[in-house]
Amino acid sequence: YDDHATNYFTAKELTRYYFTLGILTDISRQISSYRAKNNIMLIADTNELLNRVIQDSDASFIYAKIGTQIDHYMIDEFQDTSQMQWKNFRPLVEESLAQGQENLIVGDVKQSIYRFRNSDWTLLDQQVHRDFSPALVRKETLQANWRSCHHIVAFNNALFTIAPALLQQIYNETLQASSLSQKEQAAYSQLLVKAYDQCVQQIPPRFQQRAGHVCVDFLTDSKEEPWETEALNRLPETVRRLQQNGYALKEIAILVRTKAHGKLVANALLQYKATHPDDPYRYDIISDEALSLDSSPTVRFFIAALRFLRAPRDNSLQKRMQYAYRLLNGSLREAAVADEHWLNQLRSYARYALYELAEALFRLVADEISDSEFVFAQAFLDKVAEFAQKEHADLNDFLDWWDKNGFKQTIATPDGQNAIRILTIHKSKGLGFKAVILPLCFWPLDHKPNQEILWCHLPNSPFNRLNLLPVCYGERLGMTHTAAAYFEERLNAYMDNLNNLYVALTRAKEELIICAPRPKMQPKSHEPEK
Repeated sequence: YDDHATNYFTAKELTRYYFTLGILTDISRQISSYRAKNNIMLIADTNELLNRVIQDSDASFIYAKIGTQIDHYMIDEFQDTSQMQWKNFRPLVEESLAQGQENLIVGDVKQSIYRFRNSDWTLLDQQVHRDFSPALVRKETLQANWRSCHHIVAFNNALFTIAPALLQQIYNETLQASSLSQKEQAAYSQLLVKAYDQCVQQIPPRFQQRAGHVCVDFLTDSKEEPWETEALNRLPETVRRLQQNGYALKEIAILVRTKAHGKLVANALLQYKATHPDDPYRYDIISDEALSLDSSPTVRFFIAALRFLRAPRDNSLQKRMQYAYRLLNGSLREAAVADEHWLNQLRSYARYALYELAEALFRLVADEISDSEFVFAQAFLDKVAEFAQKEHADLNDFLDWWDKNGFKQTIATPDGQNAIRILTIHKSKGLGFKAVILPLCFWPLDHKPNQEILWCHLPNSPFNRLNLLPVCYGERLGMTHTAAAYFEERLNAYMDNLNNLYVALTRAKEELIICAPRPKMQPKSHEPEK
């Protein structure tokens, strides 16, 4: 046991998801076949292709291929750069530095929240300093906050001085119980604290006079309702108070962690608005869900009609199409829909090409479409035209695409519309609002068990016979040969979730309003005090 336990636990974890290698190999072959057959290339493959082109080549070769000479480079949002992107771009920076030129990299480790797109915060935090000698790198930190008022900056300074240390302590407790060596543990034991070691910001003199306001409400679960329900119930009152204090709706943003939370927030405000028609204050909102093509009655009719035309003998599809039409014109005009001449005219469109079919449907109901719906109808026609140009202009293919991805499409937000913005934290990055509400400020620090797969390379035999091996993310990995990959992923998960909180709380200029669950108190010990 002492000699082989780690091997045993490793093999046991590998066998749980070993079958995915076969599945992914088959998928990869199918994609390669499709690309070759259609003479296309995936956008995701461009970084890898460029990496192979420039591998073991000097920068002068790249300059020759580009056909131009560039002296200086500035890379913005560097915390969102991937390892492969940096490998592709680093030779250009190296050549520029070798010529005595200056370059600028701009980024903030604390705002690295796009790891699902392969961004790597350690590039800015560590890799740049490894790739270039200290004589070539000068680090400057902007100390002043020119966005937020005094109390908001002071609140964030205090919170993000304490939070990284607490998270690092929690992380280190699990690290010490692992199979990692003391040297390996030391490599991870201070990274969270180091990433936030310069988080304290100064307040410029003109902002000293503007106090700002921070409100944090800790809500308690009850037998009748969870804390989330209470937080959503408070939203109308919060929006009303902000309007009383002189804020326009377009100056207010509600930030959420997930799209599902965004729907809850949108539904809460829309329901309140519908049930309180005499309320003198406004509760208009803009969100991706509200601007989704699938939310439009006009678009829903188009899709229902297309499904009916694909199978015109299907009575259930005809009924659904009729119901969608009644929703479109806001009445129960069954007589008009059931008219055989109307149906025959609709059926005659089945012989049209895809885009001509969509235009014919639009002309058929144009008089029924309200002014507010025209933008959705036009956006739908644009999507149909775009699909017809890029793919085979086939009705079946279009409806398959719609069911998988098309229903998620949104229209652009109208400029200058006076409405509350509902945004995920990811989409709020880089933006600022006078008033920010974070009504559901709670999310897990770590991945949920058994819901993430890590791909690991194991150097020791017999596991090194394959280049990559899949294991299911969980604390069990701490006692396997994949422990280093597990603790690196756990550290990144902590960093992701802490960074999401940082981005959310630094969007506010004047008002920051937060609702969170009340922490559960630890039971008091019955041991006598020492």
